[in-house]
Amino acid sequence: MILNINISTILNAIIREKQVLMLFFLIEIILSLLLWLITNKGGNVYKSQTIKLTDKISIPNSVGQGQYGTSWWMSIKELKNIFKPNKIKKN
Repeated sequence: MILNINISTILNAIIREKQVLMLFFLIEIILSLLLWLITNKGGNVYKSQTIKLTDKISIPNSVGQGQYGTSWWMSIKELKNIFKPNKIKKN
């Protein structure tokens, strides 16, 4: 069985039949929404405030209640307290 369908038959059905026209518009709306969702992701979906470490490096602020740990960058004061220089005398 071969279907004999051409463009004019399809367009006539869309124009003359109200149910076919409504189905056509519904499909067009769904396809338009899907296309919009795919193309407008927005690049960076996760937006948060950042801390600038250097001119080229920035990291997001810490959030949450520490469920996955609370480690963070050492402050200058902590660095000086923990890593004190040791002087070695020459004999």
